[in-house]
Amino acid sequence: MKLLQDKETGEWVCAYCGFISNVSPSGTPRTSQAEERVLQKRLQLLSRVAEQFGPDKVEAILKDDPDLKRAWHLQLVRDVSLEFGREKAGVLVQDNPELKPEWERAAEPVETEVPDWVKPGSGPSGVWYLVPLLFGILGGIVAYVAVKDKDRGMADRCLVLGLLLFFMELFYILLVFSI
Repeated sequence: MKLLQDKETGEWVCAYCGFISNVSPSGTPRTSQAEERVLQKRLQLLSRVAEQFGPDKVEAILKDDPDLKRAWHLQLVRDVSLEFGREKAGVLVQDNPELKPEWERAAEPVETEVPDWVKPGSGPSGVWYLVPLLFGILGGIVAYVAVKDKDRGMADRCLVLGLLLFFMELFYILLVFSI
C-alpha cells in the first residue's frame, strides 16, 4: 500500500484506490469506523435507489441532508475517476460549484504506473523445471520453447536438465544391460 499526502489538505490518500484516511492532519480521527461504515452503507443504498428508480428520486431523498448529498456526489465522481480516469471525472464537477473545489483539492497521483502487486510476474514459474524432470529430453525441449522468450537463462537450464536426465537414463540402461 502506497500512501501520498495531499499538499493542500495534509490528508493521507492511497495511491492505488484513492482512499482517504479518517485521520485529520492534526492527528485526530474525523469519524469513527462505525460512522464510516454507516456512511458507506447509505451511499450504496443511494446508488441502488438511483439504479432502480432514477437519480431524481435520490435527489428528492437527499434534499434535506446536504452533507450526505455532497458525499454521494463525491463517491460517484471517485467511481467515475477510477473507472474512466481523472479527466472524465473532472467533466462531472466542472459546472458544480460545491464539488469542484473539493475535487481540485484531491491528491494528484504521483505515479501512473501499475502497482507491483498488479503487474504480471516478472518471469516464468519455477514449476517449469518439473517438465524436464518428468519427461526427460522431450520435456526439456518443451520447457525451453515455452520459457525462452520470458527468461532465457531458465530456458537453458531446463534444456540442460532434460539433456542431463536423458544421458543419466541412457547410462543407467547401458549399465544394466551390460551386466
